[in-house]
Amino acid sequence: MPGISTLLVNPPGITQHRQNLFELHTKFSLSSRDHATIWPYMSNVWSFKNKNLPTATAPYTDHHYHCRLRRAPDVPKALRARINNRNVNGRKHEVTKCNCTMKVREYVDGRREYIAISGFLHTHDLDYSDLDKINEVVKQAV
Repeated sequence: MPGISTLLVNPPGITQHRQNLFELHTKFSLSSRDHATIWPYMSNVWSFKNKNLPTATAPYTDHHYHCRLRRAPDVPKALRARINNRNVNGRKHEVTKCNCTMKVREYVDGRREYIAISGFLHTHDLDYSDLDKINEVVKQAV
């Protein structure tokens, strides 16, 4: 429609990339550039857990993530999270605890592989994650 502009121009194929990064049915790779473009769209799904640094026998870095809905349903955020910001009561969610975990293996050439490591599927769909939390791209656009 003429006269209507959007605040956000999504990269081509973002819907399929988001679905692949959510489901993780197969291991797949993205370039460093594609990762930088696509990963912010997943900030509402995956939460950083820890990182394993490269070694002589493993010349790559593993970044471990778990689903943001990992905590049990209706359990408020930890007390330490509420102490720093007294106005935060803790968000609650209605679905069952999601034990889905994954790792992003980053090679020295910048290529990244996305690998499911938990053996569990998400207990919710991608739309629920979008309703529960806003991703970084949308936050920056607003």
